[in-house]
Amino acid sequence: MGLSTWLLMFVAHTLEFRMLLQYRLYHDQKRDITAPREHATSGWERASMRRCWEFFDMTSRSFSTELKGDLACVVCLFYLVLRGLNTIEDITLPPALKLPLLRDFHVHTTTPG
Repeated sequence: MGLSTWLLMFVAHTLEFRMLLQYRLYHDQKRDITAPREHATSGWERASMRRCWEFFDMTSRSFSTELKGDLACVVCLFYLVLRGLNTIEDITLPPALKLPLLRDFHVHTTTPG
């Protein structure tokens, strides 16, 4: 976009530009969960949690990595569990097959592999 287009957008949408500027100036950078200093809260040093973060990145570009501390890890796991339940629920299987999968989902989440 050319300069004239940006100026026209600025004049037409002053409030939006103000919000974008505030966001750019005051927003902290997204934390790097792979950094060694973040391993304690992100769980990146564990292969299973690293795989969870990979699945999470494939399914959602979320705010979870911006959360501080252990909350990011909890939100990641919670989202993946709910996403798994929703996937089973959306499958076009007869209820006789679907309901046992949903009822025993907690067993499958703790089974290795």
